[in-house]
Amino acid sequence: MKFILFFIIIFYLISYINCIKLELTDITYNDLGVSTPYQHNRNPDDLTGVACSFYLMFYAVDIEDTINSGEAINFTSQNYPGPFLHQLSNKTAKITQYDISIPIGSTILDVIAQYENAQTSINVTLNCHENDFSKITVKVFKNSIDFRPLFPYPALVKLQGPFYNNIRSISAVGIPYGISSFLVFTTQPYLIDSFNITIEFINSNALNITIPQFFEYNINNDIILNRFPNQTQFYEMGRYYSPLYTISSSGDLPIYRTNSVNSVNPKAIYGSPNNYTFIGSVTEPDSNKKFFLQTLNGNKFENITTNLFTTINVLPFYRIPLLADFTYSTSTDLSTMFTAYYDSSSKYDFSTIKYTLKEYNLKLAWPFGFENGNNNAHKLIVSFPFSNYSSQYYDTFSVSVISGSVLGELIPVNLVTTNPLKILSFEIIYLYDFNVLVKVKINSNVSYKYEEFSYIDILGEKFGYDKCVSNEDQNPSFEILVNSWNLFEKIEISDLSGYIITYDMGSFVDINPPKRLMHPLVMAENDIFSIENVTFLYNNLNVIDKNVPNVMSFNYSDVTNTRKPFGLYILDETSGFLNKYDEKSVFFSKWNPIKKMYEIEFFVGANSREGVLPWMLMGGNNNAGLINSFLPHSCQLFINQSKFDAYGPIFTNITKTSSYGLKPELLVDWEFHIRDEVNGFERGYIEIRGDFDSSLYRFTFTNANLRQGDIYNGVYIYTQIISLNNVCNIQNYTITNVELYDRFGNSAKFSTISERVDVDPTRNPFILFGDDPNINKFQTDCNDTVDDYPPKLLSFSFENRMETTQSILFSFSAQCIDSGIKFAQYPIVYATSSQFKTVQCISYIDFYNTTYALYSCHMDIPFGFGYKNEILFSVYGFINNGGYFSGFSTEYLKTNSFPYSISNIPLYRKLSVEKTSSITNKGGDLWIIGREFDINSWVFVLYTDGKPNDSLYPKELHSTAILVSGIKPTIHPFTIQVRHITNGTLASNNYRVDPLIFIYPEDSSSTSSTSSSSTSSSSSSSSSSSSSLSSSSSSNETTPSPTSLPTNAPQKCKGNPICGGLNGYCSSSGCVCYSPWVGEDCLSKVIIVPQPSTNTSQPSTEIPIFDDNNSESIMFKSLISIVSLRELDFNDKQVNQYKFDKWTYSKLNETTNQYFTNITIQPSASNNFKSSITNITATLQWFNKETNITFANEQLQMKPSSIKYTIEISQYKFSNALNKLQLVMSASLTSFKGDDNNICSFNKFGETTNGDDSEYIKIQVDDHSLYGRFIKRAFIDSKIRSISNVQLDSSFENPSSSSSTSSQLFIGIEIPIYNDNVIIDPDFSVLIDSKAASNSDDNSICSSSISKLSKTQLAGIIIGSTLFGLIVIVAITYYVINKRKNTKMINRIQNKLKKVNK
Repeated sequence: MKFILFFIIIFYLISYINCIKLELTDITYNDLGVSTPYQHNRNPDDLTGVACSFYLMFYAVDIEDTINSGEAINFTSQNYPGPFLHQLSNKTAKITQYDISIPIGSTILDVIAQYENAQTSINVTLNCHENDFSKITVKVFKNSIDFRPLFPYPALVKLQGPFYNNIRSISAVGIPYGISSFLVFTTQPYLIDSFNITIEFINSNALNITIPQFFEYNINNDIILNRFPNQTQFYEMGRYYSPLYTISSSGDLPIYRTNSVNSVNPKAIYGSPNNYTFIGSVTEPDSNKKFFLQTLNGNKFENITTNLFTTINVLPFYRIPLLADFTYSTSTDLSTMFTAYYDSSSKYDFSTIKYTLKEYNLKLAWPFGFENGNNNAHKLIVSFPFSNYSSQYYDTFSVSVISGSVLGELIPVNLVTTNPLKILSFEIIYLYDFNVLVKVKINSNVSYKYEEFSYIDILGEKFGYDKCVSNEDQNPSFEILVNSWNLFEKIEISDLSGYIITYDMGSFVDINPPKRLMHPLVMAENDIFSIENVTFLYNNLNVIDKNVPNVMSFNYSDVTNTRKPFGLYILDETSGFLNKYDEKSVFFSKWNPIKKMYEIEFFVGANSREGVLPWMLMGGNNNAGLINSFLPHSCQLFINQSKFDAYGPIFTNITKTSSYGLKPELLVDWEFHIRDEVNGFERGYIEIRGDFDSSLYRFTFTNANLRQGDIYNGVYIYTQIISLNNVCNIQNYTITNVELYDRFGNSAKFSTISERVDVDPTRNPFILFGDDPNINKFQTDCNDTVDDYPPKLLSFSFENRMETTQSILFSFSAQCIDSGIKFAQYPIVYATSSQFKTVQCISYIDFYNTTYALYSCHMDIPFGFGYKNEILFSVYGFINNGGYFSGFSTEYLKTNSFPYSISNIPLYRKLSVEKTSSITNKGGDLWIIGREFDINSWVFVLYTDGKPNDSLYPKELHSTAILVSGIKPTIHPFTIQVRHITNGTLASNNYRVDPLIFIYPEDSSSTSSTSSSSTSSSSSSSSSSSSSLSSSSSSNETTPSPTSLPTNAPQKCKGNPICGGLNGYCSSSGCVCYSPWVGEDCLSKVIIVPQPSTNTSQPSTEIPIFDDNNSESIMFKSLISIVSLRELDFNDKQVNQYKFDKWTYSKLNETTNQYFTNITIQPSASNNFKSSITNITATLQWFNKETNITFANEQLQMKPSSIKYTIEISQYKFSNALNKLQLVMSASLTSFKGDDNNICSFNKFGETTNGDDSEYIKIQVDDHSLYGRFIKRAFIDSKIRSISNVQLDSSFENPSSSSSTSSQLFIGIEIPIYNDNVIIDPDFSVLIDSKAASNSDDNSICSSSISKLSKTQLAGIIIGSTLFGLIVIVAITYYVINKRKNTKMINRIQNKLKKVNK
């Protein structure tokens, strides 16, 4: 029996061994990720040149899946025994690494894999080839200074052969640049003679290379130097904004230098050939040093001046104390809230404060953290959540500022040991334009909560559950869009304890089958020397006042994948190239299958510098770029005609004037004089802050806000409200941020608080005021109230809507009894997560009086924010009129029993579109980036140019990216929406796509007559071709005035009291109301009503107003609708009318709905007897909170509970060129109060007074009104043009119907003749009025009870009627008697005449 049992055991063991079937594979990869198994070739890489190093990878697997531990597989080699290093294993497989160095020659390496008694083996051939340096070839590409090089390197050297990695030394300094090439530069700053360099290889081999002469420049006597300021002492206005100088020279590329360490060579900013002006800076914070300026003359530098600047007075830095207090309080089982406190007496300069917790960083400026005080002395308190558990002995927290001062703290934690997270699958997919999609799936089968996933780190950016696409609770999958302009060589994964595991590129992440982290082959490094035959569609360009489209074509000699991306950077002075990737400034390639070449469509900027246009062609992944100056003359692009201007607008004067209004309120008028003599000013943004209390005022304006002059030299005014009650603190108000742009994108920027890397001192709009440190300051003149009791927080609450709309609604109030709460300052609510991310919500004011304010804000929480943890809240930024601010940390809210956090945060999954790839007017493919895409997704495309709409199915699909083909050619914006096939209610937001418009002339022989792209201005200016930085304009030529847009005439301030007392103030244009008050007298207040139900059949809105005491009892009802479209002749006679019967409805999001219809224009002689279709799209958006929007360059404030109609009309075939369109809208308000015996109604139409240059309608019934605003401008053919609005009277075929309880009004929006499309933008809101409608109001209709006359009135009428009757009787009697007398007299005279005749 024992023998039989023994036999059975042996039988099973033999069967088990026979079932194990090992398979061994060589999986060594070369640098490009291409497998070359079993045979490998290398050249010697040691110092003697006699041995080669090989790094081999092998994979063994039991293909029968019978073993239980792949790690137990043993690797050996009989002829070269050595350590096989374990890389990765699972139950049935193992990957190992073997490093070996062998001498020159061929070697057979035997590799054996063994598991128990099962084994297998392979042979691998290793070839170590002797270096044959005679086969090395060298190419030298001269850098031509005539082609305006980006880098001052004399040459680019290319070594061809397999030996470039054996270089030991180069006699000249070389920078690796691409595949087997390097840039050469010398110890001489500029190469004026040719010279030789020596390249030494291993084993004492060497090559001598001649580098040709690079540059020579002879000084001229026409140099004109200007200093800004024109004195040797300089006062810094903003951090790192150093003194400037300009040089006018007859040389196109002169070389200048200073003895300032951080200075940059001057760059051209305006002028013409042989008369350019260059600007430079002296960027060095040295308070007592002489700076000289030199220019290259032949082979040496000569002085232009030895006394450029002597004293540079820099601004003091804000510093924080070295010590702080900390408290800790447990919030949840996973996280703790800690709070840091410190007091500072260093003057706060508005700079950013950096908070660091472990590997997380957060940068925030005032008001975050500032609990109380002023900028001279204050207390800062901040609260953050952090994990209770850590894989480190302690966690670190620090606070730092730009000055370098730092405070820190070691945070106590519970030390834990965790199992590292593992990548289950990994893939990088190339999408478009250097963008790749990183797909990662992570094993989250953990034992403890602190072992759960926290983030993925790529290139220092951390991605959490915001990128999760599925299975968030177990083995989550992530999709991350990464721009591979910067090559990432690793990814890091962290759990909640902070334990990080790193995966390097090339390492294995999967074993069945083996899979590495590899970049897509399409993104492999480019060999710039393989780019050939560079040509341009047009050359010798005329870029005067227009952006000129063009096409670059080129070959790539090793095209294995035509999707390989190239990006073109235009590097001239107008391009704004900052040596960092900016997707918006790059033009990308497409493969032309017919020409079998790459093509790149691009624009040459308006008024670029004449001569050769500098550019660089890049391939992503940190690839070296092909720079135009290394190419011959035949590959260059030339500009022949231009009015060169690469400098942004500047201030020529700023005046500040204070005044008192009627309340009295303290006002400051800032008058900005802005000049841009060539391109003309387009838009600007200015921030003003209080030096003592950090109060903030923002001013956004465009050339449409011009008060005097023109866009080339104009005046713009901003009125700042300091105080409403003449109570204020004397302090300086300082301009801290400025951005000014000209019509072609050149900018001038200034900031007092930027970091050095963000500052370009040569683009300072205050260039003329370096000697006046107070030009950007104004000191208030008031009663100098000091109130060190800042506002108190009375209430703080929120409504959590995370489950439905991923949002939170906050409501809070504050009080300051003594000096009062400062007007027009908006506290900010902060939401903070444990990953040191924040969401900010700027509040708006629901109610305000001098001592009390009620605030609210609507915070949208990003997807994944705070998931599986908690979110902490805080609110900062309250200011009183006495110069003190206050804020309230999470710790304060918690201690004072206010709600302060939320947890159990859901992932609110919603179909959405976030961005798209670029697309041209030719149409074609479009990548759509968003969320929640799946196999049931399809794309609806709505065109605005009359083309039929499309339903497109994905050509390529991922959870966050869709590729569709078949977008129709169009020069108009179009709208896309991702929808669900089987569930019609699932649809994304509507996303507008603006195509890049490339329109080329039919005659391609020259571009001197090329018309500009329709995306840019084509207007021409006769201004001087050179600009001036002197205090007055040097141009003697005139410039045309910009097209005028309508502005409202000044009006008399109305109301009792004037402008509603505290509800507004009186300005030159009339009453300007403080929110929520509106109207010409600021006596009507916007009321908050629920969002109305959606009408899915037509774009009409019915807004019910309910009784405050009965939520189901409707008191009033308003109705807004679109009635018809009319074509009118020049006499306003109706030619055609189109009524809208059927609309197609689609829901864009919770607050926005869209309606689409079309009309058919019947055949006639005017349209060549062909019918045509005009599309009308109406987008209705409801605003729950006060929101600032921009339409047609006009800043508009949308009140809460208001609805905006955005109406777009496509091409319309007019019957006559003198005709126009009129869009008719109806608005009505009806009372349902039930008491009709004491009620009146009226309507009014007029111009607004708050500066938005609009017209309004007001329909009032009793004490409620419907208020509509009609802006007097529109987008017509993509340009801003004026329109008019008219109140339609009874001549309209649908006359309005009104009574004492109901009033209706028809408004006609009149649109001049156009070519392509029109967009208009009226809006409506509901008001409650301080004064009910009465019979004293113009056009009022009152009930019969109000119309009945009193006894006194009746008596007066009776007496008056009696007297009138008596007068009539007397008059008639007199008339009869007198007539009889006259008849008798006439008869007597006639009888006498008869007798005489006889």
